[in-house]
Amino acid sequence: FIVLSGVNEKGVVELRRLALETPGKGQGADLLRELVCYVFDDLEAHRLWFDVAADNVRARRAYERAGFKYEGTLRQHWLRRSGDHADLALYGMLRDER
Repeated sequence: FIVLSGVNEKGVVELRRLALETPGKGQGADLLRELVCYVFDDLEAHRLWFDVAADNVRARRAYERAGFKYEGTLRQHWLRRSGDHADLALYGMLRDER
């Protein structure tokens, strides 16, 4: 499933959550392609962005293969349930980059 934060007045959509029933089976690439089409074609957004735990290497590789650009890191930004602070990597895509 995917959870988006709607298009704001600047045409920006935030990907809030993406979850697969069975990660690592190649379904993510298809889902990301569909997401990009939906956001830019149906919603007519200008920009799609999200954050991901910086140490989630598999997800980061998938996002980069899908054409998303690494935009920076929010250091020790997310307090995990375990009590440690994690860095969040920011990724984005503009309509003309797809």
